Amino acid sequence: MSYTIYKSDGTAVTVPDNTIDAAYYNPTGGSTGNGLGTQLIGRNAISYGAPVAQNFLQMTENFASATVPSDVTSLQGQLWFEKTSPTAGNLHVRISGATTGGIANWNKLAIATGLVTPQANAFRRITVDTNGFITATSAVTQSDIITALGYTPSASSPSGIIAALGYTPVNQAGDTMTGLLILSGNPSNPLGAATKQYVDGIAAGLNAHPACVSSTTAASNLSAATYNNGTAGVGATLTANANGALGTIGGYAGLVATDRLLVKDQADPKQNGIYVISSLGAPDVPGPGSPWVLTRAVDFDNSPVGEVAAGDFTYIQEGTLAGSQWVMTTPDVITIGTSNIVFSQLSGINGQVTIGTTAIPVGGSTTTLAGLTTITDTAGIEFGYKDVPPVVPVGVYTLSTTDRGKSIDTSFNVTVPADATAAMIVGSTVTITNTTSGSITIIQDVGSTLRFSGSTATGNRTLGAFGIATVRKLGANLWFITGSGLN
Repeated sequence: MSYTIYKSDGTAVTVPDNTIDAAYYNPTGGSTGNGLGTQLIGRNAISYGAPVAQNFLQMTENFASATVPSDVTSLQGQLWFEKTSPTAGNLHVRISGATTGGIANWNKLAIATGLVTPQANAFRRITVDTNGFITATSAVTQSDIITALGYTPSASSPSGIIAALGYTPVNQAGDTMTGLLILSGNPSNPLGAATKQYVDGIAAGLNAHPACVSSTTAASNLSAATYNNGTAGVGATLTANANGALGTIGGYAGLVATDRLLVKDQADPKQNGIYVISSLGAPDVPGPGSPWVLTRAVDFDNSPVGEVAAGDFTYIQEGTLAGSQWVMTTPDVITIGTSNIVFSQLSGINGQVTIGTTAIPVGGSTTTLAGLTTITDTAGIEFGYKDVPPVVPVGVYTLSTTDRGKSIDTSFNVTVPADATAAMIVGSTVTITNTTSGSITIIQDVGSTLRFSGSTATGNRTLGAFGIATVRKLGANLWFITGSGLN
């Protein structure tokens, strides 16, 4: 059969069967073959095209060779596979059309599999040749590292390392800090470092929570809202019953989304806690409107169980209560949505302690409380005084609840009462002064115990001439007595 070969100029050459023979191959040109091979297409033999290639067979002729193909006969773009050790298996491509240069005209594409052994180590030197081919070579040495660093590392002389880093590294085996070490928060890992805030809280029986921007001051602040307990407190929300902005809370009008808010005054105290503003809400006009939403803070949703506990406290940054701290006093164990969450003031506003309606500044100065001669508790019983007022009985005298914190100046016997007679609160203290040169008796009331301080003795005590005794209530029907001239 015959074969048709199409040329690049669009014409075709028909080659009869058994006629492709040695006569068609002449690597030096001309029409007479030398019997060394067969030429399918190319210059001279079929008389067309520029001298850009001898032929396809010539290109593959040098594909696998022990030596670099000839600069004259090899072609730009030709591949060369090395056959001789130690580089047998390397693959190259000719990138230059120069007629001289040898191996420089070739770019390495791949390294033989047998040559990858040195690269098995993890830390090797690399070289990059002029053609950009990267090769891993020998192992990295100490001198290589010193050259790269620009100094010689030394445990005994670390100045070079310190100079390069710009600071002195902390020794993991133990070190001394010359400056402050500021931690990111209270520890959660059992082996985590403790902050001063955390330690102070533990020492005081308190657990510090991040500060709140503001705080409610009355139940009416968030009364028009619906509470959803989420999943046992996680994701619990207070959502306004109508569209509208949250507005001013606790005297602070600058609240923004993500601000923390102490909610401590809800009519249902189960809803109290620390919240984050999820949405400020918006009125219907100009619209569209939306309700405000508060979500329990992740540090106050009792996840994990026990996260919310008696002693939890927070600081208020803005508003009417700015500068005050509030502590959660509900006894453990707390169940969000079931337990009443009650907060009490831990410290005053801007360093003040409030007594009744009178704010007393605290710290470094003496304050005169004009017109304030006594301090009373919520039951109206006096317990603190600008000047300690004396009580001067005109006969035998029994202490009463109004004597708490006072001095009894007398020449008559004094009875320390049982709770059935006068139920003073635990901690009440009364001073008894004998104003005569004779003795008086301090009497243990029926049903009470009067214990002589520093001993196990109980019962009536004798207060000698001009003696002074102090009685202090330590429990139900239990008093301790101590003093000068007492026996």
